Amino acid sequence: TDSKDYFTKMRQIKLSMVLENYTGGTILDLCCGEGHFLKDLSVFADRLIGVDFSGEMLKIANARIEMKNRRRVQCLQANARHTPLFSDSVHLAYCYSSLYAIPRVEDVLDECSRVLVPGGIAILDFGLQASLNTHVVKAYEEIADGYHRSHADIQAMLKHANFKSLSSRS
Repeated sequence: TDSKDYFTKMRQIKLSMVLENYTGGTILDLCCGEGHFLKDLSVFADRLIGVDFSGEMLKIANARIEMKNRRRVQCLQANARHTPLFSDSVHLAYCYSSLYAIPRVEDVLDECSRVLVPGGIAILDFGLQASLNTHVVKAYEEIADGYHRSHADIQAMLKHANFKSLSSRS
């Protein structure tokens, strides 16, 4: 139960980061998987788009969304490196844990930068080499090892994609 408590706490922290930074408009859940965050955010978001490469995951995500909130939620099957979204169409984008498993994460950052409106916010969860989360993930065989990066490498990637880091947690 300790690991469940850890993951529950991390999920709440991640959800609160979106809630604290959302001021309206379209939210993008990049690599949304089974839509755990989509369900919670669909209650209040003006528009919510979940993108994932897995059609099976998107079926589960769609089933999680309550009927009354479905008109504001759209799930799209696409690669995080090349979404079918228009440039400057998203006000807040987030990607949790999935960036750990993507080898060329720079491509995903470029895509996020492209779809965000000027001044938009991206909340991105990297596999920081020194983070507790990186060590916890290694304890589970069913979770891929991933691509864990140094803080300096992450900062360089963000700068290259024209992101300005407003805060950093580890």
